[in-house]
Amino acid sequence: MTIVLFVALVPVSISTYTMLSVHQQSANQRLAELHQKTAELGAAHSQSYVDNAVQVLDGLIRHRVDWPALTEAERPQVLWLIYEQLENVVVVSLLDEDGKGIGPSVYRDDSLSSESLLNGPVMALEDLQSYAATFRPLRRSSTSTS
Repeated sequence: MTIVLFVALVPVSISTYTMLSVHQQSANQRLAELHQKTAELGAAHSQSYVDNAVQVLDGLIRHRVDWPALTEAERPQVLWLIYEQLENVVVVSLLDEDGKGIGPSVYRDDSLSSESLLNGPVMALEDLQSYAATFRPLRRSSTSTS
């Protein structure tokens, strides 16, 4: 009787194990596909946000501000104007053709109260210095269109 029971249970056990393995592989494959799709949608959303930010800021920076005509006193005011255009802007710096800073950058630090009208994220001076040490300006090609 024991042998008959053993012989009857072995094929069922093997079938169950095989079926679970196939389902696990299928679930893993589906999960990988979902991860891929999520990553693609996240990248598309991020790219859309960056494209929109560039469009908003590019119009202001390239077409609305006469940079050479600004006085030293006016530059920080214009940089603050640019800073306030998008809530996720962290720092705004004016750079020369070689990527070197002209005057102070504008950013929100801990000294501003939470009631401040500025919406941007808080940035510590140490973070700003780290940013400045590694920042490489993006150069537009001369063939780009406006």
